[in-house]
Amino acid sequence: MSLLQLQDLAVVFPGRVLFESLSWTIFPGERYGLVGANGAGKTTLLKLLLGQVDASTGTISKARGLVAGYLPQEGITHKGHTLFEEAWRGLPDLPGLQLEMTALRNQLAVSHDDQELAMRLGILEHRWQDLEGYHAEAKVGRVLGGLGFKTEDFGRSVEEFSGGWQMRIALAKLLLLDPDLLMLDEPTNHLDLPALDWLENYLQRFAGSLIIVSHDRFFLDRVVTHIAELDRGRFHLYLGNYTAFEVAREERLAKLEAHAAKVEAERQHIEEFIERFRYKASKARQVQSRIKYLEKLEQIERETQRKKVRFRFPAAPSSGRMVLELKDVSKSYGSREVFSNVDVTLERGEK
Repeated sequence: MSLLQLQDLAVVFPGRVLFESLSWTIFPGERYGLVGANGAGKTTLLKLLLGQVDASTGTISKARGLVAGYLPQEGITHKGHTLFEEAWRGLPDLPGLQLEMTALRNQLAVSHDDQELAMRLGILEHRWQDLEGYHAEAKVGRVLGGLGFKTEDFGRSVEEFSGGWQMRIALAKLLLLDPDLLMLDEPTNHLDLPALDWLENYLQRFAGSLIIVSHDRFFLDRVVTHIAELDRGRFHLYLGNYTAFEVAREERLAKLEAHAAKVEAERQHIEEFIERFRYKASKARQVQSRIKYLEKLEQIERETQRKKVRFRFPAAPSSGRMVLELKDVSKSYGSREVFSNVDVTLERGEK
């Protein structure tokens, strides 16, 4: 049974067709890399799946009870909690269960013989155990640690963290949510190498379905099993990781070009026959037959190859012997000291 089914979707803006005739079925456990040039419509497609924007035409069918999680490229901030509290809020059901259990225990401390309260608390405690609530704190700590947070950060207010770390907090909450469908828009932008390695390993073990927008081909190679490509309004699906996609795409374009060349040669041959015998009465029936055939002949729009950009930088003029010198340099963000008393000299040619 599919999680999502998209049928003949189109998004049309005044004067521009973003994409059209897009059909896509996503099954449990599939891992897609969503690729395409900037402006191709990748983020718009994710927002369509979330119901944040509407399609111009087409339908989207979702599995009943589908839980989806989405990480945008930027713009998420958190406030009002410590780091650990904010991450804890990402756990499904557990935060609400914890609050209700605490409230019931407080009530039972006052009215010891309330059997109804005691029964309700017992039900919630069984539910807490089924959801592995007693291991949840350790899980939150593992996810935060994997994304680069230190144990001493857990008690800090979320307002203290910069934009890139705010996105890591949002990512941690999504991973703890453990949704059926996880959609990540450029998740590697705010990660250093250790956090990126940890995320790759985590996603490889993730049991749900994935849709990842990323320009990091090496990340996609290690995580995804399919590639979905948006290219100039068209949608193509490929089996395999990004490297396999590049090979398959070139093969598809080569076959398309060969077919287009064959059709064009046939069209040219027919047009030459028509032009040669247009005014010859004995060939009139054959000319008319070929004109009708020509009108029905397949129109093939060639997909031009993507332009490859090449840069060549002229050699820079030689600098002085001393390129950079730092003396007793320190940097802090509020009360948090990043480094202090740094002395660095960098001479020409040093690396």
